[in-house]
Amino acid sequence: MTFFVSRQRANATINEETALAALRAQLETVQQRLDRLASHVAGLSQGVPIGVEVILEGKGWTEIPADRIDDARGRLPELLILDVRSDVAWEHGHLEGAKHVAAQELSRRLHELPDRFRPLLVIGASEDEGRLACRFLMQEGYHYLFYADGGLAAYPGTLKTSDHPPLDVTQVTGSDPALIARVAALLDRDVRPALVRDGGDLELLSVDDGVVQLRMVGACHGCGAQTMTVQQGIRTYLLHAFPELKAVQDLT
Repeated sequence: MTFFVSRQRANATINEETALAALRAQLETVQQRLDRLASHVAGLSQGVPIGVEVILEGKGWTEIPADRIDDARGRLPELLILDVRSDVAWEHGHLEGAKHVAAQELSRRLHELPDRFRPLLVIGASEDEGRLACRFLMQEGYHYLFYADGGLAAYPGTLKTSDHPPLDVTQVTGSDPALIARVAALLDRDVRPALVRDGGDLELLSVDDGVVQLRMVGACHGCGAQTMTVQQGIRTYLLHAFPELKAVQDLT
Protein backbone atom coordinates (compact mmCIF):
# COMPACT_ATOMS: atom_id res chain seq x y z
CA MET A 1 0.00 0.00 0.00
CA THR A 2 2.83 2.38 0.88
CA PHE A 3 4.51 1.63 -2.45
CA PHE A 4 1.27 2.31 -4.34
CA VAL A 5 0.79 5.68 -2.61
CA SER A 6 4.42 6.64 -3.24
CA ARG A 7 4.01 5.70 -6.92
CA GLN A 8 0.92 7.89 -7.19
CA ARG A 9 2.70 10.82 -5.57
CA ALA A 10 5.65 10.38 -7.93
CA ASN A 11 3.36 10.33 -10.96
CA ALA A 12 1.54 13.40 -9.66
CA THR A 13 4.85 15.20 -9.24
CA ILE A 14 5.92 14.29 -12.78
CA ASN A 15 2.59 15.50 -14.15
CA GLU A 16 2.89 18.78 -12.25
CA GLU A 17 6.45 19.34 -13.52
CA THR A 18 5.34 18.58 -17.07
CA ALA A 19 2.44 21.02 -16.78
CA LEU A 20 4.72 23.69 -15.29
CA ALA A 21 7.24 23.20 -18.10
CA ALA A 22 4.47 23.56 -20.69
CA LEU A 23 3.18 26.69 -18.93
CA ARG A 24 6.68 28.21 -18.85
CA ALA A 25 7.06 27.54 -22.57
CA GLN A 26 3.71 29.24 -23.26
CA LEU A 27 4.66 32.23 -21.11
CA GLU A 28 8.01 32.51 -22.89
CA THR A 29 6.22 32.50 -26.26
CA VAL A 30 3.81 35.20 -25.07
CA GLN A 31 6.72 37.29 -23.75
CA GLN A 32 8.55 36.96 -27.06
CA ARG A 33 5.46 38.13 -28.95
CA LEU A 34 5.00 41.05 -26.57
CA ASP A 35 8.65 42.05 -27.00
CA ARG A 36 8.27 41.79 -30.76
CA LEU A 37 5.08 43.87 -30.65
CA ALA A 38 6.85 46.55 -28.60
CA SER A 39 9.66 46.58 -31.15
CA HIS A 40 7.21 46.89 -34.06
CA VAL A 41 5.40 49.79 -32.38
CA ALA A 42 8.74 51.52 -31.79
CA GLY A 43 9.61 51.01 -35.45
CA LEU A 44 6.31 52.40 -36.65
CA SER A 45 6.86 55.49 -34.52
CA GLN A 46 10.14 56.01 -36.39
CA GLY A 47 8.58 55.54 -39.82
CA VAL A 48 9.59 51.91 -40.43
CA PRO A 49 6.84 50.51 -42.73
CA ILE A 50 6.11 47.28 -40.84
CA GLY A 51 3.32 45.19 -42.35
CA VAL A 52 -0.02 44.90 -40.56
CA GLU A 53 0.04 41.10 -40.78
CA VAL A 54 3.43 41.08 -39.07
CA ILE A 55 1.96 42.91 -36.07
CA LEU A 56 -1.29 40.90 -35.92
CA GLU A 57 0.36 37.51 -36.36
CA GLY A 58 3.52 38.22 -34.37
CA LYS A 59 5.83 37.55 -37.30
CA GLY A 60 9.46 38.55 -37.32
CA TRP A 61 9.70 40.18 -40.73
CA THR A 62 7.71 42.02 -43.38
CA GLU A 63 7.50 40.61 -46.88
CA ILE A 64 7.57 43.05 -49.79
CA PRO A 65 7.47 42.30 -53.53
CA ALA A 66 10.90 42.51 -55.12
CA ASP A 67 9.59 45.03 -57.65
CA ARG A 68 9.03 47.47 -54.75
CA ILE A 69 12.60 47.39 -53.43
CA ASP A 70 13.36 50.83 -54.85
CA ASP A 71 10.24 52.22 -53.14
CA ALA A 72 11.39 50.72 -49.84
CA ARG A 73 14.81 52.30 -50.29
CA GLY A 74 13.21 55.66 -50.92
CA ARG A 75 11.12 55.43 -47.75
CA LEU A 76 13.96 54.07 -45.62
CA PRO A 77 17.30 55.77 -46.40
CA GLU A 78 19.00 53.63 -43.72
CA LEU A 79 17.73 50.37 -45.23
CA LEU A 80 20.55 47.88 -45.84
CA ILE A 81 20.06 45.26 -48.55
CA LEU A 82 21.50 41.93 -47.37
CA ASP A 83 22.15 39.54 -50.25
CA VAL A 84 22.55 35.97 -48.92
CA ARG A 85 22.98 34.27 -52.30
CA SER A 86 26.11 32.41 -53.36
CA ASP A 87 29.30 34.11 -54.55
CA VAL A 88 28.56 32.99 -58.12
CA ALA A 89 25.08 34.51 -58.07
CA TRP A 90 26.48 37.74 -56.61
CA GLU A 91 29.14 38.01 -59.31
CA HIS A 92 26.50 37.51 -61.98
CA GLY A 93 24.48 40.51 -60.79
CA HIS A 94 23.38 42.28 -57.62
CA LEU A 95 21.79 45.45 -56.33
CA GLU A 96 24.12 48.39 -56.03
CA GLY A 97 25.08 49.09 -52.43
CA ALA A 98 23.90 45.71 -51.17
CA LYS A 99 25.86 43.82 -48.53
CA HIS A 100 26.82 40.29 -49.57
CA VAL A 101 27.11 37.51 -47.00
CA ALA A 102 26.35 34.03 -48.31
CA ALA A 103 23.69 32.27 -46.23
CA GLN A 104 26.06 29.52 -45.06
CA GLU A 105 28.49 32.17 -43.75
CA LEU A 106 25.90 34.31 -41.97
CA SER A 107 26.48 33.00 -38.45
CA ARG A 108 30.26 33.34 -38.80
CA ARG A 109 30.10 36.86 -40.23
CA LEU A 110 27.27 38.24 -38.12
CA HIS A 111 29.66 40.82 -36.64
CA GLU A 112 29.89 42.49 -40.06
CA LEU A 113 26.26 43.55 -39.96
CA PRO A 114 25.21 46.90 -38.47
CA ASP A 115 23.41 47.37 -35.18
CA ARG A 116 20.26 45.33 -34.61
CA PHE A 117 17.92 48.32 -34.97
CA ARG A 118 18.93 49.16 -38.53
CA PRO A 119 16.34 47.91 -41.06
CA LEU A 120 17.58 44.96 -43.15
CA LEU A 121 16.09 43.73 -46.42
CA VAL A 122 17.08 40.12 -47.13
CA ILE A 123 17.38 38.74 -50.66
CA GLY A 124 17.94 35.04 -51.27
CA ALA A 125 18.19 32.84 -54.32
CA SER A 126 15.11 30.92 -53.17
CA GLU A 127 12.25 31.46 -50.74
CA ASP A 128 13.68 28.91 -48.31
CA GLU A 129 17.12 30.52 -48.34
CA GLY A 130 15.82 34.02 -47.74
CA ARG A 131 13.30 33.08 -45.07
CA LEU A 132 15.79 30.89 -43.22
CA ALA A 133 18.15 33.88 -43.13
CA CYS A 134 15.33 36.08 -41.80
CA ARG A 135 14.51 33.51 -39.13
CA PHE A 136 18.14 33.34 -38.05
CA LEU A 137 18.44 37.13 -37.89
CA MET A 138 15.19 37.38 -35.94
CA GLN A 139 16.54 34.88 -33.39
CA GLU A 140 19.71 36.94 -33.17
CA GLY A 141 17.68 39.98 -32.12
CA TYR A 142 17.36 42.02 -35.33
CA HIS A 143 14.25 44.14 -34.95
CA TYR A 144 13.31 45.45 -38.41
CA LEU A 145 13.56 42.71 -41.02
CA PHE A 146 12.17 42.73 -44.54
CA TYR A 147 12.13 39.93 -47.10
CA ALA A 148 12.19 40.53 -50.86
CA ASP A 149 9.49 38.20 -52.13
CA GLY A 150 10.44 36.81 -55.53
CA GLY A 151 14.17 37.57 -55.19
CA LEU A 152 16.21 39.37 -57.82
CA ALA A 153 14.41 37.47 -60.58
CA ALA A 154 11.39 39.69 -59.88
CA TYR A 155 13.39 42.92 -59.61
CA PRO A 156 12.79 45.12 -62.70
CA GLY A 157 15.74 47.47 -62.19
CA THR A 158 19.34 47.33 -63.37
CA LEU A 159 21.74 44.98 -61.62
CA LYS A 160 25.40 45.68 -61.05
CA THR A 161 28.29 43.28 -61.65
CA SER A 162 31.41 43.03 -59.55
CA ASP A 163 33.58 44.75 -62.15
CA HIS A 164 34.88 48.02 -60.78
CA PRO A 165 37.06 50.73 -62.31
CA PRO A 166 40.46 51.37 -60.76
CA LEU A 167 40.94 54.20 -58.29
CA ASP A 168 41.36 57.58 -59.97
CA VAL A 169 44.80 58.70 -58.76
CA THR A 170 44.26 62.17 -60.22
CA GLN A 171 41.73 62.80 -57.45
CA VAL A 172 44.12 61.77 -54.67
CA THR A 173 46.04 64.57 -52.96
CA GLY A 174 49.69 64.23 -52.01
CA SER A 175 53.20 65.34 -52.94
CA ASP A 176 54.48 61.97 -54.25
CA PRO A 177 52.53 60.85 -57.35
CA ALA A 178 54.61 57.68 -57.68
CA LEU A 179 53.75 56.56 -54.14
CA ILE A 180 50.09 57.45 -54.68
CA ALA A 181 50.04 55.27 -57.80
CA ARG A 182 51.65 52.35 -55.97
CA VAL A 183 49.26 52.56 -53.04
CA ALA A 184 46.26 52.79 -55.37
CA ALA A 185 47.46 49.83 -57.45
CA LEU A 186 47.85 47.66 -54.36
CA LEU A 187 44.40 48.60 -53.08
CA ASP A 188 42.89 47.88 -56.50
CA ARG A 189 44.56 44.50 -56.70
CA ASP A 190 44.41 43.10 -53.17
CA VAL A 191 41.86 45.01 -51.10
CA ARG A 192 38.97 46.40 -53.13
CA PRO A 193 37.84 43.13 -54.81
CA ALA A 194 36.86 41.64 -51.43
CA LEU A 195 35.12 44.85 -50.39
CA VAL A 196 33.21 45.10 -53.67
CA ARG A 197 32.15 41.45 -53.42
CA ASP A 198 30.55 42.26 -50.08
CA GLY A 199 28.78 45.32 -51.48
CA GLY A 200 31.26 47.93 -50.29
CA ASP A 201 34.30 49.80 -51.53
CA LEU A 202 36.75 52.49 -50.49
CA GLU A 203 37.86 55.87 -51.75
CA LEU A 204 41.51 56.89 -51.55
CA LEU A 205 41.56 60.53 -50.53
CA SER A 206 45.17 61.38 -49.74
CA VAL A 207 48.67 59.94 -49.48
CA ASP A 208 50.84 62.64 -47.99
CA ASP A 209 53.62 62.92 -45.40
CA GLY A 210 53.42 59.18 -44.70
CA VAL A 211 49.70 59.27 -43.92
CA VAL A 212 47.04 57.53 -46.02
CA GLN A 213 43.51 58.88 -45.75
CA LEU A 214 40.60 56.86 -47.08
CA ARG A 215 36.84 56.60 -46.81
CA MET A 216 34.73 53.43 -46.72
CA VAL A 217 31.62 53.53 -48.92
CA GLY A 218 28.69 51.31 -49.93
CA ALA A 219 27.87 48.52 -47.50
CA CYS A 220 31.22 49.13 -45.77
CA HIS A 221 29.81 52.40 -44.40
CA GLY A 222 28.30 51.50 -41.06
CA CYS A 223 29.35 47.86 -41.29
CA GLY A 224 29.92 46.28 -37.90
CA ALA A 225 33.40 45.21 -39.00
CA GLN A 226 34.43 48.57 -40.50
CA THR A 227 36.91 49.53 -37.78
CA MET A 228 38.48 46.08 -37.75
CA THR A 229 38.70 46.04 -41.56
CA VAL A 230 40.57 49.35 -41.63
CA GLN A 231 42.74 49.06 -38.54
CA GLN A 232 43.62 45.36 -38.59
CA GLY A 233 43.31 44.73 -42.29
CA ILE A 234 44.02 47.64 -44.61
CA ARG A 235 46.29 49.53 -42.20
CA THR A 236 48.44 46.49 -41.40
CA TYR A 237 48.70 45.54 -45.05
CA LEU A 238 49.66 49.01 -46.30
CA LEU A 239 52.23 49.68 -43.57
CA HIS A 240 53.85 46.32 -44.25
CA ALA A 241 53.92 46.88 -48.02
CA PHE A 242 55.19 50.47 -47.80
CA PRO A 243 57.68 51.11 -44.95
CA GLU A 244 57.61 54.83 -45.76
CA LEU A 245 54.00 55.04 -44.56
CA LYS A 246 53.31 55.88 -40.92
CA ALA A 247 49.53 55.81 -40.50
CA VAL A 248 46.19 55.05 -42.15
CA GLN A 249 43.23 57.26 -41.27
CA ASP A 250 39.60 56.34 -41.89
CA LEU A 251 37.59 59.48 -42.69
CA THR A 252 34.31 57.66 -43.26
